[in-house]
Amino acid sequence: MARKVHRERFALRLEVLESRVLLSGEGLTRRMSRLAAWGTRADRPRIDAAEVGEGRACRDTSARGTDAARGAGRIASASIPDDPMVGLLWGLDNARNVDIDAPEAWTVTTGGPATIVAVLDTGIDLDHPELVGRVWTNPGEVAANGVDDDGNSYVDDIHGWNFASGTNDVQDDNGHGSHVSGTIAAAGDDGAGVVGVARNATILPLKTLAADGGGEVDAAIAAIGYAVREGARVINASWTLDSLSGPLADAIRDAGAHGVVFVNAAGNQGANNDRRPTSRARPSNQITVAAIDPAGRLAAFSNYGKRTVDLAAPGVEIWSTVPGGYDSYSGTSMATPHVSGVVALLSSLHPEYTAEQLVARVLTTTKSLGSLRNKTRTGGMVDAAYALGVAGSPTAQSTRLHGGSRPVTGAVATEERGGTPRSPRRGPLQQATSRRSPPEAHHIPTTRSRTGVPRQALA
Repeated sequence: MARKVHRERFALRLEVLESRVLLSGEGLTRRMSRLAAWGTRADRPRIDAAEVGEGRACRDTSARGTDAARGAGRIASASIPDDPMVGLLWGLDNARNVDIDAPEAWTVTTGGPATIVAVLDTGIDLDHPELVGRVWTNPGEVAANGVDDDGNSYVDDIHGWNFASGTNDVQDDNGHGSHVSGTIAAAGDDGAGVVGVARNATILPLKTLAADGGGEVDAAIAAIGYAVREGARVINASWTLDSLSGPLADAIRDAGAHGVVFVNAAGNQGANNDRRPTSRARPSNQITVAAIDPAGRLAAFSNYGKRTVDLAAPGVEIWSTVPGGYDSYSGTSMATPHVSGVVALLSSLHPEYTAEQLVARVLTTTKSLGSLRNKTRTGGMVDAAYALGVAGSPTAQSTRLHGGSRPVTGAVATEERGGTPRSPRRGPLQQATSRRSPPEAHHIPTTRSRTGVPRQALA
């Protein structure tokens, strides 16, 4: 019998809740100075588009603004790479400690190429100097010979596969996938641009979304299967699940049985995900991520849920790689790869962990934030150092997660997800941006001038 095709559409609200603003070199320096002050100003205002004035386009300003960029934040450790924009990456380290404690984690590991992170997104910039050394290459395939050399049913899948078009072209035609990939694994200590959370990990680009950010559930299911077969340990899905359809939930669970953690965005509607109808219990290998701002507040646009959203991560004004340069995006799509990067670090340190053990360790070592109390299951933000057992992290911390039926203890406990399974109900994967007018976020090209009306906000 022919397989039933599930044609539900989904789109990233590429949680680039975006309003485009082009900055001159002077404007970028002012922004760096302002970010350097985060953590010292008790009356810090909310970040919004009105805070950024109009400017002129500039070329490669951020990559060369070494003195200003390196001066931001409190990063002053031998574990800090020499990338000139590192001071703009407040989510990795900042003066108020509203960060993932990346420098402390990097004293233990910066990840390794054996740890593969599959990014189900709009593709990747195959020519970006920060990403070229991180892109997965199929060891069993011969390039451009028109033959399925490794017998996996995909011809010439040298760097992954395009499930949106059914080709081997994974070049990013949107920017979102490259941005997400850079946050996970952009090169470090290369004297240029930014650095990823797990900068030595490998990115497997699986293009499931077209240039407009739309895609189909079947593409996501097929991509998950591909990631499992090719040895991924983490799947980054910077889009939201409006309702977890039976086939998609089954694909995620199957990935978990093969040691793969599935990390997805909570969404950008500013809504309570607990109020969404749920047809099935959440997979035990899934982590759902909300976004916080540099003040440690739940971002105004971020979805939340005491039962259905696990933790938060930095998601406002996040600088990363885009085709041809660097850009600042905001959204739960930007928070999600911070968590994927932490899972990649932990997996490289503990390759023997199951998916459930990786999830349990990440969720029981969060950094508590008052703004997240009763907003997420853990009440905290992801913390790389704590997860790796450094910087005073407890070696066996017991935490009862909201929505769970029993406590989770330490790095090797498995945790039951809340919810009672009901009859499966199909539903579309939903982009992580709101249908109502979303709060504007920052989309600031720094390497070239781009024109056009802002796109619909994406996750």
